[in-house]
Amino acid sequence: MEAPDAAATAPGQADYEGVDMSDLTSTASRASAEERFWSRVNKTETCWLWLGQTSYGYGLFGWGSRTNRKHEGAHRYAYRQLKGAIPPGLELDHLCRVPLCVNPEHLEPVTHEENVRRGKSGFAINARKTHCIRGHEFDGANTRISVGGYRECRACDREDARERFKRKGKAPVSEASKGRLISTLTEKPDATLKELAAALGWTVSHTQRVRMAAVGPVPRPVRVRPACSIEGCEGLTLARGWCQLHYRRWQRGKLTDPASV
Repeated sequence: MEAPDAAATAPGQADYEGVDMSDLTSTASRASAEERFWSRVNKTETCWLWLGQTSYGYGLFGWGSRTNRKHEGAHRYAYRQLKGAIPPGLELDHLCRVPLCVNPEHLEPVTHEENVRRGKSGFAINARKTHCIRGHEFDGANTRISVGGYRECRACDREDARERFKRKGKAPVSEASKGRLISTLTEKPDATLKELAAALGWTVSHTQRVRMAAVGPVPRPVRVRPACSIEGCEGLTLARGWCQLHYRRWQRGKLTDPASV
């Protein structure tokens, strides 16, 4: 049997005149990508589960040639194929809370902030709270944003400040402590605060608080400085028995007798 002529059976350039080959190629690749995509989807009664490649728990789908390979989230690809383009600036949120689901009815375009707020992380749980742990509402007047970007309750801050003030040594002083202090003051009327604390076995701060409650504020003794030792000078002594003027003169000149300067 004679073999057919290869030149007669092979398609020539004239057979493709008027045909846009780029359209045929893109249509074939697009159909092939869709077939490959849906062959990796398990449609259940509720979710359409992705069975292919995953990344960080979400489905990942790739298509195109080796030199022009493209990758996209499987749920995004399914949404574009069945519902259209995703609005700019928005991302798809899984209403079913199943990351591998590609059912477009379970996907909703939302902003990134709203998508995070709907999540299960600790940040998302706290962001959904409308009241603090003590029941105060997070409204404009009662909410303060910290340096780290977290919400803080002003009412709780005021309550904590009052509690700290009460715990900071503001408890009432007992009558027994007052009696011990008064007895010690009777025995040692000229004792200093440190000497009283040592005699009573208390700390200095506690002794001062008890003294304030028992006898009230004690005026500090006025220290009277003597006059300058230089004859005819009415200034008060600063150091070495001299006033400030004569002492500075002595410092500058390093003289034994500042009166000679």
